[in-house]
Amino acid sequence: MLSRNKARMCIVVDILAVFCLIIPRVLYAGSPEIYLFWAYTAVGLTVIILIISLIYQRCPNCGKGTAPLQWWKNGTKHCKKCGKPFVYDK
Repeated sequence: MLSRNKARMCIVVDILAVFCLIIPRVLYAGSPEIYLFWAYTAVGLTVIILIISLIYQRCPNCGKGTAPLQWWKNGTKHCKKCGKPFVYDK
């Protein structure tokens, strides 16, 4: 069974990664060093999302497909490898 809380955590971290790229660009337009720091932070957050997705959001049946991140239940999604539905805990 997949954890919806981990999926939500990945979504929030993904939004933070986007803000790490947008906000410093607007606030510190003249300083490339600060923007590079925030760009590296965004890349680090993206790597964290990928690791969490690959470890915790795998198909519980075959273990090969990765479940799409869903905040709420938006219909039943199926694994592309085995064709079985992804079942979340809530």
